[in-house]
Amino acid sequence: MKILITASDFLAKAVAKRLKELNHDITIQTSDSNLAQECISAGFRVLLTQDPKTIEDACNDKDAVINCSGLAKHFGVLEDFKKANVDLVKIIINGCTKANAKLVHISSPSVFMNFKDLRNISEDHPFAKPINDYAKTKAEAESLILKAVKANHLKAVILRSNLIVGPGDEKILGGVIRAHQSGGLPLFKQGKALLDLTYIDNAVDAIILSLQNENANSQIYHISNGEPQPVIDVIKELFDQMKIPLKTKNIPVSFEVINALLWIAEKFLKALHYFGYNADPFFTRGSVSTFAKDFTLDITKAKQELGYDPKVTLKEGLKRYAIWYKTVHPIKENEIEFLNIIPASGLSR
Repeated sequence: MKILITASDFLAKAVAKRLKELNHDITIQTSDSNLAQECISAGFRVLLTQDPKTIEDACNDKDAVINCSGLAKHFGVLEDFKKANVDLVKIIINGCTKANAKLVHISSPSVFMNFKDLRNISEDHPFAKPINDYAKTKAEAESLILKAVKANHLKAVILRSNLIVGPGDEKILGGVIRAHQSGGLPLFKQGKALLDLTYIDNAVDAIILSLQNENANSQIYHISNGEPQPVIDVIKELFDQMKIPLKTKNIPVSFEVINALLWIAEKFLKALHYFGYNADPFFTRGSVSTFAKDFTLDITKAKQELGYDPKVTLKEGLKRYAIWYKTVHPIKENEIEFLNIIPASGLSR
C-alpha cells in the first residue's frame, strides 16, 4: 500500500517503521522540522509542510492516510488547537475522499473526561462537556469524520488510544521522571487512582489491524493495554526498572480543591493570552486528573472485531522504556539529577 502518515510525535515514527518493515510505501507529512530530520535520517520520504493544498494533494495517489498528527496538551490557545486538530482533519477528509483512500484517525478518550472516576468506558459512552480546548477539538474532529462517513464519502476508522507510552515518550513517563525531585513525587489518594496506559507497539498493532480490516470501516475502537493499575504501582515498577530510589509525598488536600484553584489559574492565564503573554501553567486540571482519578477503557470491541491483542505487557513495556530512557538521558552513578517539574500541560491522553 501507498500510505501517508501525518506526524507530530513518536507514534508516527513507530507506525512508519513497522509499515516499512512490511514493505509498504511510506510518506511522512509533518510541520516539525526537527521531527522531519529524524524521519529523514531514519530513511523515510518526508513532506515538510503545513500548506493545506500540498497536504491534500499528497493524498491523491495514496491507498490510506494515518492521521497521527495533532496538538496534544491540556492548555493553550484555541486557534492553535483548531488548526492542528480540526483544520488538518478537514484537509485530510477532502484528500481521502477524492483519492478513495482509507483514513485511520488517532483520536483521544479525553472527550469523556469530567474530573470524576470513570471505569471501563465503552465506545458509545456519551461525551462529557469539554474540559479544555484539546478535548473540544478532538470531539469536533471525530464529528467531521463521522459526518463524511455517513455521507458515503469516506472510509474511516477512529482509534481512541489512551496514554501512549514507550521509547520516544518525553511527555507522560518522561514527565513523571523529570517531576521526581528530592522532595518526592506528589500523589493524590496515595497513588491509588487507576491508570490505563497503552504501550507504543500495541498502539501500532491496532493501527495496522485497522488498515487491514475492511469490516472496521466506519467504526470507533478504544485502545489500551487493558491492564489498569494504580498509579503508585506503575510508578514503582518504572523506578525499579530505572534503578532509581522512589520518593513520594501525598497531597494533603482533595482533588476538588486543587481543581477549583487550577480553574482560576487557567482562566487568568487565558486572559493574559490576549495581552501577548502565552505561558502555560505548571499544572492543569486535565493533567492532574490523569493521575488523580480512575480512567479506564473497555477494549472488548477492538479485541472482538479487530483481533486486537496487546502483546507487550505493561511490565515489559516499562522495562523497555527504562532502557531507552537511560540511553537517551544517561544518569551518572551516585549523581541523579532531575529538572524542575515539567509543565504538566504537556501531559495528555
